[in-house]
Amino acid sequence: MPLPSTPGEIRYGTYTFGVETETTSLSVVPVFDEAGRAVKHNKYTFTIETVLAGADSLDASVRRIVQQLTKPAYPFAYTGRGLGVSVNIGASATRHGVRSRCPAK
Repeated sequence: MPLPSTPGEIRYGTYTFGVETETTSLSVVPVFDEAGRAVKHNKYTFTIETVLAGADSLDASVRRIVQQLTKPAYPFAYTGRGLGVSVNIGASATRHGVRSRCPAK
């Protein structure tokens, strides 16, 4: 069952997902230090589904979107949907800790 969807923004790099995008799962898992006493960071996993439409052919649209979504360490924003998350946004952004899980074909 999809999580409730409210208007907001889901963006990775230059690609902004449409308002019809649904979050089908979301998990936040703490990653502990070597001693197991302190949380070093949290691992976020988002599964989202969307509908693609446009003037281009579907093949061209999918190729362009896959190119954008498989570039590592681009800014990611997930806001206005019950959990505000921004990664690699702003002047202090680094290329660490962000990995795209979209399969490139």
